Amino acid sequence: MSLASHLHSHPKNEENFNKLHSKKSVQIIDKLAMIVGVLAPLTALPQIYQLIITKDATGVSILAWVLYIITASFWIIYGVAHKERAIIINNALWAILEFIIVLLALIY
Repeated sequence: MSLASHLHSHPKNEENFNKLHSKKSVQIIDKLAMIVGVLAPLTALPQIYQLIITKDATGVSILAWVLYIITASFWIIYGVAHKERAIIINNALWAILEFIIVLLALIY
């Protein structure tokens, strides 16, 4: 058995490799979650744009958007309790945009 294969097959080295690999995977997933957390709420922008341009809220369910705000608020609290930045940022952005939609729907 060569020294390289012996070192690779040593349980301690495999454990260190698995820990390092796991940490890198988690870091990548965390970064992706942050990116998605910022980008996903932007899907509400077409609704905001439509409300501003048409000045017509026909078909916009205020109740549904208020319920979305309540749901996002719960997730913000959960994120704070668990110190999960991606959850906090994602749901804070959702809540802000949802609030804007409700406000515009009430205005128009």
